Amino acid sequence: FHQCRWGYHNLSVVEDVVENYKKAQIPLDVIWNDDDHMDGHKDFTLNPNNYPRPKLLNFLNKIHSIGMKYIVIIDPGIGVNSSYGVYQRGLA
Repeated sequence: FHQCRWGYHNLSVVEDVVENYKKAQIPLDVIWNDDDHMDGHKDFTLNPNNYPRPKLLNFLNKIHSIGMKYIVIIDPGIGVNSSYGVYQRGLA
């Protein structure tokens, strides 16, 4: 069973969803995140405030230990942003 949606504005919301499935005794194998995890909708980034890497890694360890998976959606458009390294490398 999978759960996916846009609007998980921070990791706490994702953690709550997983916990609420458990409380309701609804099977959950995979939790998906839309691009909410990205820093400013930039591909290959994490929002450091809403999805801090250390907390995300702890969450992943927790769900992986019970056999769950986590999938993030990456919208493949690279925004025009002269300070964004991916954009700069693409131009080069």
